[in-house]
Amino acid sequence: MGVVVNTRITKKPSSSSVFTKVNAALAKANTLPEIIEIRDQSETIRQYLKRIGESLELQNTAAEIKLRAERKAGQTLAKLLKRGGNPKSHDVTLRKLGVTKMQSSRWQAIAGVPNASFEDHILKMKKDRELTSSSVLKLSKELVLAKIRAEHVKQAQTMPSQGCGIVTGGYKLLWKRLDDDSVDLFFTDPPYGKSSLKSYSDLAELAAAKLKPSGLCLAYCGQMFLPQVIDAMSKHLEYWWIFAIQFAGSHAAIHPRAIQNKWRSILAFAKPPLKPSGEWLSDMLIGGGRNKQRDDWEQDESEAEYLIRKLSKPNDLIVDPFCGTGTFCVAAKSLGRRWCGTDTDAVKAKMARARLV
Repeated sequence: MGVVVNTRITKKPSSSSVFTKVNAALAKANTLPEIIEIRDQSETIRQYLKRIGESLELQNTAAEIKLRAERKAGQTLAKLLKRGGNPKSHDVTLRKLGVTKMQSSRWQAIAGVPNASFEDHILKMKKDRELTSSSVLKLSKELVLAKIRAEHVKQAQTMPSQGCGIVTGGYKLLWKRLDDDSVDLFFTDPPYGKSSLKSYSDLAELAAAKLKPSGLCLAYCGQMFLPQVIDAMSKHLEYWWIFAIQFAGSHAAIHPRAIQNKWRSILAFAKPPLKPSGEWLSDMLIGGGRNKQRDDWEQDESEAEYLIRKLSKPNDLIVDPFCGTGTFCVAAKSLGRRWCGTDTDAVKAKMARARLV
């Protein structure tokens, strides 16, 4: 390869000269194998420094060289693959380059971070945290997501302030907008937390007045305050069942209990008289994960579609008093149901309308 850096280092001052040599080698490297070799050597140095208990500052210096090598490798890969056309073509393949698909994806994502954002991130992390490739990959995803969200907001600005079955304002507006005994199903995701218990109580009170007899009110709920939520809703409706949404390959960290939470609950309460559902349904669903393209708390359509399809009929009225960007209303529309949603955030309400026109 022609680029070999001696990884035997001692504590100051010789370590600085090693990093200077590695940086110089990286600057001169113009082939992918050379860049990858420097990347691997920098990682070896970083691991050694960590093992002997060297300072975080010194570890991060090695980590920074590794990151810059990965960024340069990603830039080089993008050019090589573009020049060779399809990555599976006979001209250029990842296998021929000695790079895995995951490495290619990660390195090109790091290379895709704008230079100013990349440099700012390195400076920020090096102050007091461990500098890692994962942190830059997270930044890359955040920047891509921010761009997607900006496009959704831009599209939403063209929408009217009312209409499309979405009301801009709080759920209390539904007391006047909906007739008593007119709603077939409430399906919603209220704010979580102890401070939001009143929202569940108000939701149940509203549902008790507006649901048809035997109609159901389904509400997502975290497990931390599940007993209190059940108690609050039971003042107005009767407990019907609880559904579990298993997270798809991830978990939420519940720090007050040191719990790796891997499922989310959906409470079902009914307006008397209680009746069975129209057909058999499962109370354990595999979640589709949160779709965060519009909002951090946006749920997946598939969960709503299953329960709306099983618990209502075509042309039934589905109401979501905390509709956010309108996922549950979109699910209702896709199944041939009528819908009505409210949200206090005018931008989110407009995004919901953009999905429902």
